[in-house]
Amino acid sequence: MQHLKAKQGAGLMHTSLLGLPIKDLAVDCIADLFRHIPEEGYVQLTAYFGSLSVDTMPDQALLSHLRRLVYAKVNENLARLYATNDSGLAKILRNIHLTIRSLKNFEERERFGEPCLVPSSCDALIHLPALDRDTLENHLMESGEWPHNVPQALASLAKFLREQTEHSRVVPVVTVAFIIRSMFSRSEIREVIDGGANDALLREDIMNIISKCSRHVHDRMESYYIEKKQVRKDLYAAYLDVVWDHLVARFVHGKSFELSLYDSLKKKVGSLERQEYVRCHKATLEYLYSMAQEHTVKELQRSFGFRQQ
Repeated sequence: MQHLKAKQGAGLMHTSLLGLPIKDLAVDCIADLFRHIPEEGYVQLTAYFGSLSVDTMPDQALLSHLRRLVYAKVNENLARLYATNDSGLAKILRNIHLTIRSLKNFEERERFGEPCLVPSSCDALIHLPALDRDTLENHLMESGEWPHNVPQALASLAKFLREQTEHSRVVPVVTVAFIIRSMFSRSEIREVIDGGANDALLREDIMNIISKCSRHVHDRMESYYIEKKQVRKDLYAAYLDVVWDHLVARFVHGKSFELSLYDSLKKKVGSLERQEYVRCHKATLEYLYSMAQEHTVKELQRSFGFRQQ
């Protein structure tokens, strides 16, 4: 639960995308460890601790090993659930690992129980603050390098991480996968919007689609957040205003890189410290935006005949 809540709070996981409440998800992720075979016992636990000098090892060291085992199981089974519930994301994750093994432009590392990537043969800058998904994605959008496949996307990411020195160069694998999928989805839409920059009717159509999709997300999630999660109505409205602003900036004006969800929400609610944003707002706002963006992309693909990436 601690590991899953940390992922959720950092915006690395949304339980709604996986179709399970976080308590059920926690049980599902570690259930394999308690699979019992008659006459053999708990096979996985026995094999894991059988490789350690349990009798002479301090309790703190045993706790560290247990935590490492649990984190590994959670990460492994989250990947399985993503593959089951989101085949597109699972395909991107698989291609990321294949590309890294082939090109060696990234190293795979584990940090705080999270599978991560860091550009090969450079200082990881782990003492610096991490790049959040929103900031990283916007910087890549600003670079103007729109990839058409996973190797191109990883090349752009490696170049950006190497050139910047203000943040850690360690990025969670799942964050990279979400960013790549977002870039793929928007590349075709960008071509049509850029090609029709002077077409007022096209832009009006896109605005209508954004309005429809934003309203769909608002109505679908309103009772959940306001009644169950006790989010204030004015705060929920501010979340959806930020979502609207970013969808318009992204799909109508092509200027999403100039915005961040944190800065946009701060303008809506007044004073807002980044720590409070990460603790209280980040996961909810990113999830609402992810839902609205995904719905908008599907409607744009359906309306304009875009190929699903």
